[in-house]
Amino acid sequence: LQQPGQTQSLFRDGENYWVAVPDSGQLYVYENWHPFFQPVRRALEDLMSQQNAKAPGTDAAPAGTAATRRRTTSAFAQNRFPICSLLLVIINVLVFLVTDFFWAVDWSALGGLSWQEVIHQHQYYRLITSIFLHSGLDHIFNNMLVLFMLGRYLEQQLRSGAFLTLYFSSGILAGCTSMVYNMMQNNTVASVGASGAIFGLMGGLLVLVLVSHGKGQALDVRQILLMAALSLYSGLTSQDVDNAAHIGGFIGGMLVAALFCCIRHRKERRLH
Repeated sequence: LQQPGQTQSLFRDGENYWVAVPDSGQLYVYENWHPFFQPVRRALEDLMSQQNAKAPGTDAAPAGTAATRRRTTSAFAQNRFPICSLLLVIINVLVFLVTDFFWAVDWSALGGLSWQEVIHQHQYYRLITSIFLHSGLDHIFNNMLVLFMLGRYLEQQLRSGAFLTLYFSSGILAGCTSMVYNMMQNNTVASVGASGAIFGLMGGLLVLVLVSHGKGQALDVRQILLMAALSLYSGLTSQDVDNAAHIGGFIGGMLVAALFCCIRHRKERRLH
């Protein structure tokens, strides 16, 4: 295998030959190999990387180690159960059942977002509590359906902590945008709903797809933009919808996701 001619002859005589060179930690795979053998390829790469790292006189791990680690992490992420998304849906449903059946509908008393209470009485907790309140069955059903669909996908692409950070940051930024708009309009309303945070997930997903150029993504830019446009149009043509929160959440989600991508890019540059 030291001579190029021998390797070429081997690949001409048959199909799907794999050539492993443990001394150099290299694996030569025939170009039409079937994806069914992906686990075998990963196992061989891991084994050779470990052997090469343990070899005497080796000061650093081989170049393939980082790539193998990233592939393993990516495979694990794709199979991760979306526990955070499911918990968010369960909590929202439980809060809706309690507030709908046992308490009178007074959104200000229940923790709805009102700029008067936040600014003048410093009740900043309303930026969080308002995300878990919903005004009707249709409201919570639509929000929870989109939350689980988007959250399940995003949670597989991000770590659970990053996903929750994106969700709540978008919700808080959506609430701040809503307060500023209502202050300018001198509206005395209490806003409720998770739609601002959900629009943040749309914006974050859009950034992730743009950064990865659509590689390995089940959705593309056009699908996300169409989803956001239809949701915004539905809000603009409906009454009692906080469109300022939707827009603020979408932009906020894009900013938070862009920050995540910058941090990840800097970490990858340090590894290389």
